[in-house]
Amino acid sequence: MAVQRTEAAYRDPVLPEYRGNPLIEALPDIFSSEDTMRYLTCRARYDEAERSLDAKYRLHCLARLAHEYYQPLSQHFYIESKISVCIRQGYRNRNPLERGYALMANEMYAAMKDKRPVRPVPGYHPNASGFTIIGVSGVGKSTAVERILNLYPQVIEHTEYNGSPLPVTQLVWLKLDCPHNGTLGGLCYGFFEMVDKVLGTTYYDEYKRSRITIDSMMILMERIAQEYYLGVLVIDELQHLANAKSGSDAMLNFFVTLVNTIGVPVILIGTSKAAPILQ
Repeated sequence: MAVQRTEAAYRDPVLPEYRGNPLIEALPDIFSSEDTMRYLTCRARYDEAERSLDAKYRLHCLARLAHEYYQPLSQHFYIESKISVCIRQGYRNRNPLERGYALMANEMYAAMKDKRPVRPVPGYHPNASGFTIIGVSGVGKSTAVERILNLYPQVIEHTEYNGSPLPVTQLVWLKLDCPHNGTLGGLCYGFFEMVDKVLGTTYYDEYKRSRITIDSMMILMERIAQEYYLGVLVIDELQHLANAKSGSDAMLNFFVTLVNTIGVPVILIGTSKAAPILQ
């Protein structure tokens, strides 16, 4: 998996509520509809001379369309704007330079040390939100979200901001599939494995060997999301929750905790089978 890593380059975010927040200022400029059209459109290779080839070769040329051609539709612009708002609004009250978020970081560490859930911190008000995409299988939900996420660098390395040291690794987005059996333990291990692939860490091997409880893994996931300033978490194949023997409430409650307590936006993607679970 190719990971987009970049050194932080700060830009004026234009809006006053975004200024002074290095996590937001390091993001690309907010895209216009024209930007989204230009960045998402992909044209298949074409050579005029191939029109004279035998039919058996032209058939293979047509197959390029399935892999190389991509035309954004109206719903893609809507999804892009929703993701843009989710990431930036989620970072508003998670400014590493502000006291409130420092208190939340301390609470996260204490919760992990004491093996207990994270408690709300007075004065810290997460501003995160999320949304759900439901559609029939094969319509292009996952592809659209992945292409839009790839408009953002996945990892941004901060070293200095306005002349002051800022040793921060910012994980802008993370996308993983809901496990096929719908278990919360499978989701936790999938999270650790994906973080390791992106950041080069060793959480999966470490926690797999230790056989820690699911509650402890959930706290560790929250800690990782806080430590690396996760901008948005995308969970695909949500319909697999229907296969969970112990029910889906625990996983959905965990997503709510990420949004309401830590301030990490969560985007859920699934087929129509996921709709009754969410409702």
